[in-house]
Amino acid sequence: MEEVFPPYHELQVGDFLTPAIQSAIRSASVQIAIFSETYAQSPWCLDELVWMLDSDPTSIKIIPIFYDIEPSELRHVEKGAYATAFEEHRRKGRVTDERVESWIKALEKVSAISGIPFRTEIDDHGERLKEIVETVLVKVGREQLYVCEYPVGLREAAEHFEKVVLSRSESKSTHVVGILGLGGSGKSTLATHLYNSMCSQFQRCCFLSDVSKEKIPCLQQTLLRNLLRDKNLCIEDSRRGKALLQDRLRGLTRVLIVFDDIDNTEQVDNLLCVKDVLGNGSVILVTSRDQTLFVSSKIEIYNVKLLVEKQAQELFCWYAFGNAKPVDDLKDMVEELVSMCGGFPLALKILAGQLHNERDPRKWKQQLKSLCKQLPEDLLGRIVMDSYKSLDNTQKEAFLDVAHFLMGEDRDLVERVLDGFNDNGFQCLQTLRQKCLVEFELADIIRSRALQVESVDWSVGIWRRAKGSFKIRMHDLVRDLARQIGREESPLRLCCSNDKMISTRLRSSHHYGWLDRLKDPIIKVFGKVSMSKYDVRGIRGDEEHELPVYLQNQDINGLKILAVQNSSILQQFNSVSGDLIWLRLSCLRNIPSTLLLRSLRVLELHGVSPQDFCNLFDDREPPSELRVVRKAEFEAFGMADAVVISQIAVRRYRKSWRSSFEGVRELHGGFIFNRGYQAEQCNLAIPCNR
Repeated sequence: MEEVFPPYHELQVGDFLTPAIQSAIRSASVQIAIFSETYAQSPWCLDELVWMLDSDPTSIKIIPIFYDIEPSELRHVEKGAYATAFEEHRRKGRVTDERVESWIKALEKVSAISGIPFRTEIDDHGERLKEIVETVLVKVGREQLYVCEYPVGLREAAEHFEKVVLSRSESKSTHVVGILGLGGSGKSTLATHLYNSMCSQFQRCCFLSDVSKEKIPCLQQTLLRNLLRDKNLCIEDSRRGKALLQDRLRGLTRVLIVFDDIDNTEQVDNLLCVKDVLGNGSVILVTSRDQTLFVSSKIEIYNVKLLVEKQAQELFCWYAFGNAKPVDDLKDMVEELVSMCGGFPLALKILAGQLHNERDPRKWKQQLKSLCKQLPEDLLGRIVMDSYKSLDNTQKEAFLDVAHFLMGEDRDLVERVLDGFNDNGFQCLQTLRQKCLVEFELADIIRSRALQVESVDWSVGIWRRAKGSFKIRMHDLVRDLARQIGREESPLRLCCSNDKMISTRLRSSHHYGWLDRLKDPIIKVFGKVSMSKYDVRGIRGDEEHELPVYLQNQDINGLKILAVQNSSILQQFNSVSGDLIWLRLSCLRNIPSTLLLRSLRVLELHGVSPQDFCNLFDDREPPSELRVVRKAEFEAFGMADAVVISQIAVRRYRKSWRSSFEGVRELHGGFIFNRGYQAEQCNLAIPCNR
């Protein structure tokens, strides 16, 4: 429930009025300033306006209402309607010149904010009040995107962007701006912050993140659904999607779109086509590392600014010490390390994470000595490698598993998978986060002022979902460096990258020295090569991809992770064996009996048939630690709604399910079904022949 300011009922006799009201202004989600002809006569009103702007530098919360007065009168107080009031303030001498100057600056700034004109003689009061209420509801209901843990320098960066770029925007055209910078320089962070600060000024908004990682039809579909508020729109072909974008979005006014991380001309052609059809007052922001994309499309370029020295030190200290200033006896070394990072946010974060809560000066000197040997372009790689070497073996494997298989997954799923390897998934993730090698990001768009994360009760295996559950994120550069490390130091991992199946370094259980130097063309010439089994830790891919040539028709063992569209990829091997920890499939056929499920921790099924589901556990020792069964769309069961099984314990010769089924009326077939944590015998609607 929103409270109206000022909350006089909360002010007690004897309270200091100014601090109480300042606190109320800071915590308010919406601030309404009503400017009338007599507004400037009140020093109290002018002070409140200054407090509003101080509490919200981006002015996202403020709604100015111009009551029988023009905004231009606020910009020219010396000769406008407020001239007499300011002369009176100065004549009485009750306020300082500094205070008067702060009032003038505040009035000038708020006059530039799009507000609501209210003309008492010609306006319909009811209609104007309705407009005010709707504007307030939009601001209260507008959900904010998560930006970052420590937004150091963001306010200054946003103000510079608005001054240099947005101030030149014309209300009669669509303004397209390309935010250019190296990976890890803060492009996406700035774009997200700008989106949050600007979205309340637009009628329709859409933020598309990680564009380079998504398929174009999926991006087009998301864009249309968000802007048209139609969840039933479906796009399967990019050409049809482009036509729909140009047709359905034509003429829409005051639209804000952010395309984050565009990296090829196909994305530009099929997404930025909207710039030619959107109506007046629309803004499109695009982030990319590739300047040629902006030049070829004639997009205005804004080069992202790196942190200045003071900001860089503050960001480093937040991650290293948990506050804005360094420990006294480490101050000089902090300055040296920060200067080597050159204001590069990602390098600062990872380096500070490596020294998190470290108080031994010898450790700092050792790190400084190590970095002094690096060329600037090699610095980030050296920092990541040093962080990697500081991990124990279990944490190293967890880091590589996240980089190859687990990015973008829910935190609870990632913990479960890592538990399957070492029973210490929670601590591994915490360590990786402390070293800034991974980030926990809220999965759903959340209200920044009402972050609520509910608890996990593992005693009954239920994840009590918050409004937004945490996803595991890793910066692209850190991911690429991790995969490079994996090529040198880990068992084989297969994952999808840029629509191709890539792998870490080839490793044989008998370590044939020549095997590492073997090239694909040689294998094509010799055909099937006889060699020992490969240790493959996992396979992850969203589409049907062809395996690297050197693995086709080979024997693999030790498989722990299989997260693919269907099991047909396994047919490209000669044989597959392993004891799975995580299984994600949409087709359960052709799974070899040599793939065991006794260690299974996470099972995800999409649109599987009832019989295939039952056959999965046939002739296999059932898992004893399966805790999470997610995203199971049992359409064949007549359950259109997503069925989420939060805990399942399967014992030999008998399956016992503890479940949290929503909307399920009836089950048949001899399983024990738990609804509301009360076990009851019922028949499961699956044609199992037991």
